[in-house]
Amino acid sequence: MLQGGALGLSRSSARLAGLTVAVTRPPTKGDRLAAELERLGATVLEAPALRLVPPPDPLPLRSAAARLDQFDWVMLTSAAAVDALSEAVVVAGAGAPRRLAVVGSQTAAAAAAAGWWADLVPERFDTEGLLEQLDRSGVPLQGARVLLPLAADARDVLPEGLRARGASVERVTAYAQRPVTREQLGALDAAVRAGRLGLLTFTSSSAARNLLAALGPPVLAVPIAAVGPVTARTARDLGYPVVAIADEHTMDGLVRAVSRWWRER
Repeated sequence: MLQGGALGLSRSSARLAGLTVAVTRPPTKGDRLAAELERLGATVLEAPALRLVPPPDPLPLRSAAARLDQFDWVMLTSAAAVDALSEAVVVAGAGAPRRLAVVGSQTAAAAAAAGWWADLVPERFDTEGLLEQLDRSGVPLQGARVLLPLAADARDVLPEGLRARGASVERVTAYAQRPVTREQLGALDAAVRAGRLGLLTFTSSSAARNLLAALGPPVLAVPIAAVGPVTARTARDLGYPVVAIADEHTMDGLVRAVSRWWRER
């Protein structure tokens, strides 16, 4: 359903007035992307381009959660991974990670909501940035045991990078991503075909691929705002017109990128 911004917005809080924007990110606990865009005056269409589901085999995650105190580091790259691991930890009756590294401020906030405090947050909020921060901080990884709960289709950059630095990595699937159908995206499909959609936001490459598979070529006419360069590159390769990329690869950074593009368009 289309959700409009509240009446009586101040001039500063209405700087996205007139923009209809789609949020294709599946909702996670504490995710305020749609709410923040709406607060700034945009009309927001929430249309997740993929669904987050439990892993096909939940036993490896549950086993790792029960042995959490045996790992020197737990490294988390998304709020969804935090949610999945924290739920498994509660079921196992385990404690907090001994040391925690996260990929960015939103993942750190999700961890804090679970009662975990991040020991390391990179300056650049992506997987490569996390590896660079580990190097700059002089974290001893030779022989370190690292738990890495990831999406089922996550890139191999982080586990391979950690192993190259001497770490013993236990990679487990925290959640899986499933595509959605055109029928499930009915409101978005109608908005695209009627020319009523001003902007699409992507926070993952999977969302960009899934949306094109579901809606077909008409969606390629809609401008795109991406959370970071990896997602932007995927979107461009697929044929989307990318008009905004977040400098800081967070939801706040994405909102700022959208605001800057709307102001300067």
